[in-house]
Amino acid sequence: MPKWRYVTKYENPRYSMESKHSHSGPCQSSPCFFGKWASTMIYKIAYEDQKENLHSLIELDTCTCGLKVESKRLMAIVESPHHRNHTTLEPDPNPQFRGLVGRRLHMPMQDLNKISAVDLKWDRIVKQLMKKEERNA
Repeated sequence: MPKWRYVTKYENPRYSMESKHSHSGPCQSSPCFFGKWASTMIYKIAYEDQKENLHSLIELDTCTCGLKVESKRLMAIVESPHHRNHTTLEPDPNPQFRGLVGRRLHMPMQDLNKISAVDLKWDRIVKQLMKKEERNA
């Protein structure tokens, strides 16, 4: 059985985004804008999942609901029974997973063809889920 735990980093992504924006003040330069964008981008993704009550990877082994599963198995994160509702933090017995994400986690001025390892892993997981559904249909 894989090890699992909850991380609190993504429990209130809207607050995290707003505090980073208000803490640094208005941007007067491109480096400031890119720095602010890079520091809040991951919380924006978590916030979108929270609003839609969908689960997806935000780090290589962490779901947007805060569930962190340490396992070498690709499907361990989606097969875990420990997902929770994003807002109430109560157990979610039937989590709904986001579909293919393509290029979602990226940095400003980054090569447009570069896709993060997290997004690549999530798309591999979704493709496996789709194959599984086809076999069961």
